[in-house]
Amino acid sequence: MIPSHVDVKHLKALTVVLERAKKCAGQLGQRNIWYSGNPCNHPSKFLEELKVLKAHKETLLRLCKSLQKRILILQTPCNDITRQAGIKTLPSEVLSQIFIFSYVGSRDNQQAIHLSHVCRQFRSIALQTPALWTHLHNERPLPETEEFLRRSGSSPLTTTCSTGLMYWPELFAEFLANISSHSLRWSEVELRLEDARLITDNDERENGLAHYRPNLPLPNLTSIHHTYSDDFFHSQWEPWFDTPWLLPALRSYTAVNFMPKSDILSGRITRFSVSWERSYLLDDLSYINLVSFIHILDEVKTLQHLSFSFIDIPFESQHNDLPTATLPNVTTFVLMAKGGPEVEHSIDSLLSNLKLPNLENMSWSVVVTNALGHDLPSMLGWLIPSAKLRRLHLEDHSRLPHALETIIRRCTSLVDLTLCIPNADLFSKTYRNRGWGDTFARRFPLQILTLKDCDAVTRDELQYLLDTLRRGPNWDTFRRLEVNCCKRLSEDFLLAIEDRADGKLKWTTPF
Repeated sequence: MIPSHVDVKHLKALTVVLERAKKCAGQLGQRNIWYSGNPCNHPSKFLEELKVLKAHKETLLRLCKSLQKRILILQTPCNDITRQAGIKTLPSEVLSQIFIFSYVGSRDNQQAIHLSHVCRQFRSIALQTPALWTHLHNERPLPETEEFLRRSGSSPLTTTCSTGLMYWPELFAEFLANISSHSLRWSEVELRLEDARLITDNDERENGLAHYRPNLPLPNLTSIHHTYSDDFFHSQWEPWFDTPWLLPALRSYTAVNFMPKSDILSGRITRFSVSWERSYLLDDLSYINLVSFIHILDEVKTLQHLSFSFIDIPFESQHNDLPTATLPNVTTFVLMAKGGPEVEHSIDSLLSNLKLPNLENMSWSVVVTNALGHDLPSMLGWLIPSAKLRRLHLEDHSRLPHALETIIRRCTSLVDLTLCIPNADLFSKTYRNRGWGDTFARRFPLQILTLKDCDAVTRDELQYLLDTLRRGPNWDTFRRLEVNCCKRLSEDFLLAIEDRADGKLKWTTPF
């Protein structure tokens, strides 16, 4: 606990420090600002100076506590005043854009409804912003859907068709009758097949969107989502996902717990995302056939963005003699995986048979328990074209060691590297023992290095990294070293070293 009282003697000592700072025109780099004696490099004098410096720090902490208490009292009422005054001075078109930006990623219109209930000004602007009312869902009341269609004006629409409610068949046809006349505005469609145990005996899920509207004109549809939350072996309900329409503008396809439909991928798809997550329905069933999956991928030569997500999923146990898929146009690859050794082994098999020769951006997020011990750099070696990759986001919560110097040596075109490796050191012991070596001594294009939640990284490692970067030939072109919420790197330490980074160190702490 920091006391709320400051000794007068300590206040006088701090006043002397401020006077010295004033005489030095605020140049705080001079050592004699904080210490009135003669600074000496002899270790016998260090304790005396350190005692004085810590006394000054204690005084400042007590003053800071008093300051924060007063700020806390004033902050809440001032926030209210500032928000109200600021909102009243913002033009309506600016507020409208703020609403739209905050709306990105929302899968319904609830945020727009909440905004319209804040105050009269918000309501007026929200109702005049068509882009806030573009999500239509067959499970919402029909009058609400009609109102959303009116408010959305001519904006592109996102339509969700789901079997989640007991009485969905009774409402589905009427829902489609209301929205089909607006099909020229449809931009995104999500077809969700829900749990069969919620459905009555007269299951009509084969009567999906294609059953009611087989000739729907969709010239502007750019994205389709297929989400399967049912027993995988109930394939008789696959017609729910039929898409028989001409889709000249379709560029994005997402499949969740569902083997991708090859007829959709055979078009001009440039963005493909596939996600599998074990549910309570699947238990321990092995339901993902990697052979079929790789064959489907190999047919999509127009892909530019590829995303995989595997969460606690069971694969078929045999991965021998898998085919190889080459995707020459993929520039961005995203992988998220979570599970045990079987997931790791399956990802290993998949990636070793996937060729992305022109990959430029990669995001790798892995949480693997009881790992088999694969070395990440060698796993990445199958996938990463060393002369192409420019951005790498690496998040690994397993216990596998990863060496920063290995990644930099491997990826010779890397410009932006983000590491989130809570349980790993930055450098291997071998590398540290032999000195800074040739990795940082040679030229490389890296400009931004971000360490996020790297809880095992020590002060010595960060100082070592900063020193090697400064001594190397790339410091002039290196732009930023970001350190975000690394538990062993305190605020005091980061404050102490940031001046040595020439303004290139940006940091936050977790506390």
